[in-house]
Amino acid sequence: MEDIEHLFFNLDNIISDPLEEVENSVNINEPRKTKVYFRNDPLRENTENDFRMRYRFSKSVVLNVILPLIIDDLRSDTQRGLPISPVCQLLTALRFYATASFQMVCGDLLNISQSTVCHIVKKVSRALAVHLPDYVKFPNNLSNCLSK
Repeated sequence: MEDIEHLFFNLDNIISDPLEEVENSVNINEPRKTKVYFRNDPLRENTENDFRMRYRFSKSVVLNVILPLIIDDLRSDTQRGLPISPVCQLLTALRFYATASFQMVCGDLLNISQSTVCHIVKKVSRALAVHLPDYVKFPNNLSNCLSK
């Protein structure tokens, strides 16, 4: 009889409360990330050469050619939730295209989460794809391609 009591005593000490295990696995006291009200400005922080190396375009091409094409697609309807400016969205996508790096790495540059970078790249890519026929021309006739 003492052996059985000893066995149950040991089992009680080994098996802990399942709720306690869940509470221990989730750190409830961990503070939330603070919202970022100020983002870095790569246009001001980088020289022209540094900017071209990082984004593969000059500052003037980004501001005067690419941004005006897609700015309406990138604007937020409201100011709720700290919307990311169209310039920052474009630069985030261009950095992702230029470096072929991970989205998290590209987001770290402007304090943007990986999921937001994913959303931005999708949004910018679709906005640019609308203008693709205006800037990229493919041959219409296959025989013209073969004869050259």
